[in-house]
Amino acid sequence: MVENKEAVFYQDYKAWGGLAFWGNEEGTDYYAFVVDAKDAFAVLRFKNDEPTELVAWTKNDAIKPVTMLRVVAAKGQVTCFANDVQVCNLTAGPGSGSVGFVVWQNQGSGTSFDFDDFVVTEPKTSKP
Repeated sequence: MVENKEAVFYQDYKAWGGLAFWGNEEGTDYYAFVVDAKDAFAVLRFKNDEPTELVAWTKNDAIKPVTMLRVVAAKGQVTCFANDVQVCNLTAGPGSGSVGFVVWQNQGSGTSFDFDDFVVTEPKTSKP
């Protein structure tokens, strides 16, 4: 959960939402691939509810009001897709934990997020 103390961190983004992954059981340490209504995305790491930008907010034509998000995360490698377009690739963390959704909204933003068709699969492994 993101509390008001982080509001300054998100001052230009009234609302965002996306996929959380590699989370601990307590929900205090996780990664997130998120999008906003301004056609931008970011990859964030939350540790004790304190955010760190691993990939800074970036505008991308693949981010639209209705966006299909996909995260491929395995063995410390993370690749993020929006509407089947790869938007970033990074190396992060040990690579295990819970998955789910994350949403942050500034009071009165008027933005809503709907999630459906949530699927979790094992990454395909390449054969030697």
